[in-house]
Amino acid sequence: MKNYKTMLTGLAGESAVMAALCLKGWCPSMAYNNCPTFDILCYNPDTKATIAIQVKTVREKKDGKKIPAFPLMGNRDERQAFYREVAGPYIFVYIDKDDKFSFYILSKAQFISLSSQFEEDYDNLPRKKPLAPKSPMAMPKARIEEFKDQWDNLWR
Repeated sequence: MKNYKTMLTGLAGESAVMAALCLKGWCPSMAYNNCPTFDILCYNPDTKATIAIQVKTVREKKDGKKIPAFPLMGNRDERQAFYREVAGPYIFVYIDKDDKFSFYILSKAQFISLSSQFEEDYDNLPRKKPLAPKSPMAMPKARIEEFKDQWDNLWR
């Protein structure tokens, strides 16, 4: 049941992003085949540009427990290969306990730069035990606050 709820949260985030893109006059299309490198293709009729967008969504618990980071596909041991596969910009969707959506939009270059720096900083933290092999990557919400509602980053 947990996986089912996680899938619904992801779908809610992707649907909210698609609605926002439509309202901006852009033409989104969802990748329904669970494509591993993007969730939405989006066409900008003004510039004739098309981009592949990856959406990552988290949802607070109803008790208001905050979610500190967005999980990413991939692991830190193979992150350079992961970054080579990034198809386009990332949109992080945070759903609060009242079901209010917040959007954090990073261009492909911004995402790779910020994620690389965070993962390197995390690797270099002093610790008593070494990181487990293939430990997951994440994007802390605190690191992306400045990108809130920065929709133009999609086209950079």
